[in-house]
Amino acid sequence: MLFVTDYFTGGGLETRIIEQIKILKRKRIRFYLLCNKFNPIYEKYFDEVSEALILNNQLHDISANDVLTDVDTICNFCESHNIDYIDCHPFMCVLPAALAAERINTPISFTLHGVTSGDFISNPDHLAGKTLYHLIINYGFDKHFAVAEYLTSLYSFLKNDLIVRNGFSLNSMEYRGFKNTRAVAIASRLDVVKSQLVIDFLPSIYKSKAIDTIDIYGDGDGASLVKSFVAEKHMNDKVHIKGWEKNLSEKLGEGKYMLVFGMGRVVLDAMLSGTPVGVLGYGGFAGLVNHSNLHNFAKNNLTSWESDTELSKELKKLFIKPSDYLFNKKELYEFDAEVIWQNYYETIAATNHSANKMSQKIYNYLLNNPNINILRDYELFLTSVRALADGDRPVSQKLFFAIFQNQFDTISDLKEQHKKDKRRLLQKLLHHN
Repeated sequence: MLFVTDYFTGGGLETRIIEQIKILKRKRIRFYLLCNKFNPIYEKYFDEVSEALILNNQLHDISANDVLTDVDTICNFCESHNIDYIDCHPFMCVLPAALAAERINTPISFTLHGVTSGDFISNPDHLAGKTLYHLIINYGFDKHFAVAEYLTSLYSFLKNDLIVRNGFSLNSMEYRGFKNTRAVAIASRLDVVKSQLVIDFLPSIYKSKAIDTIDIYGDGDGASLVKSFVAEKHMNDKVHIKGWEKNLSEKLGEGKYMLVFGMGRVVLDAMLSGTPVGVLGYGGFAGLVNHSNLHNFAKNNLTSWESDTELSKELKKLFIKPSDYLFNKKELYEFDAEVIWQNYYETIAATNHSANKMSQKIYNYLLNNPNINILRDYELFLTSVRALADGDRPVSQKLFFAIFQNQFDTISDLKEQHKKDKRRLLQKLLHHN
């Protein structure tokens, strides 16, 4: 099995794949990884790792030749290592991975991890690339998986084959009971977006009289923002930046913390350690996880986009009845990694690659126009839309035009002239199709 993803440096995706490998190793599967950037601490889990891919989501100029180079890299790796299945994850690698799978007739799946997994090109000047990726995500894969139910609604145009939750081994789960240590932890990948969530949350947790210690675990390109905020607000007496923690569930299991805050994988690590956990989602603090809201949080991949929850009220309820916020193995069955990955294995074992006309057309389009910028070159892309979507008219209608129109509905800061230019382009699109 070959995993293909942009980065493998540290976070929820990496933890999930390592869990997957640990369990499926028993099936005598060999595991390989192709990516753009890799953290060597994970090297022991793979039979071989290569950082040979060119594409990543920080690039603003991507030529057709860049894509084709990555296609060749993936094809050559698969053929030299006898790869039977490609397990693809976001972001930019999605296009060359699907095209490579078509060229070498190898089954391939794509996993939706979050809101941006299938729609990660946000620059309005990159409409051509945005549409190209929508076409390949929709038509270029034999299987589509999602980590939670909300993604199947968000990406309703995709055929979802299986919910493959993030999970953990129930055999290693602890039930320690609640202990008011007056210490809490916040754990998160500290990219710019999530660092801002932490910064927004810190004032309310800092002023809580029930909390004396706040340890922050995580790292990323936004970590310096958190450090600066803590220093500027003179919070160092309570708040301590701990950096990235290799085994968070073990650290939490030491019993130091009465409560953990985070989203996604962090929530699982907290439950695994027997520690109450609060969801710090994209909308802010969404509440503590309890028996009545667990399944709803699970459907949303243990995060949230809305928040009107007061921390003080949640803490009061925790102290009154802590048993409502602790779980046993039976209650967490839907997160049992053994069951999750067995279902996944049975699904991919029965998967064969089906010839894909869309992938073939996109590959030929890139091959015939090797020097184009696949993100920006509207005009050449427009002349190819009909050819790409020939026989699949709903593709260009439902995806291409809907995506384009959505730019004006969701991006409020476009200048008026920019809007007019884009609307003229929309008229061209309609004319070409």
